[in-house]
Amino acid sequence: MSEKLKIAIGTEAFPPTIDGISTVAKCYADIINKKLGEATIVTPKNPNAEDYKYPYEIYRYKSLFTFGEGYPVGWPFKRQFAEDIIDRNFDILHSHCPIATSYFFRRINRIKRIPQILTYHTKYEYDFDQRVKSLVVRHRAYGFLLNNIKSADEVWVT
Repeated sequence: MSEKLKIAIGTEAFPPTIDGISTVAKCYADIINKKLGEATIVTPKNPNAEDYKYPYEIYRYKSLFTFGEGYPVGWPFKRQFAEDIIDRNFDILHSHCPIATSYFFRRINRIKRIPQILTYHTKYEYDFDQRVKSLVVRHRAYGFLLNNIKSADEVWVT
């Protein structure tokens, strides 16, 4: 491949939060930056982050609070955030979360058309069923999730 790619890897979890998704996002960024081009991790702010340890950019956006075991809840809805991502001229937006990150990438696509990939890592419907008691709210959450999935140019399931 002669042309290097610029890829935004969006994830709700990235170290210091350690789980399967944060590990996959980190590995993608490591490989892309070594062999294919330039990857930037796009993830919520975490007060315990040590981003200086990574040889690539970690773009942290506002988070509202930390949920459970150190999971920040991202708030990627500020206009400046969208402008920052657009100004970086990414070739691909790759989301690892069909909720806030995918919604944000979907909003960017309304402004500037950038191919979007979604890697679907877990059964979010199960999480909704377990945690959201209201049937009305649960159906709204399903609809939100489905719209984000449909907006991706490709969906990869793990």
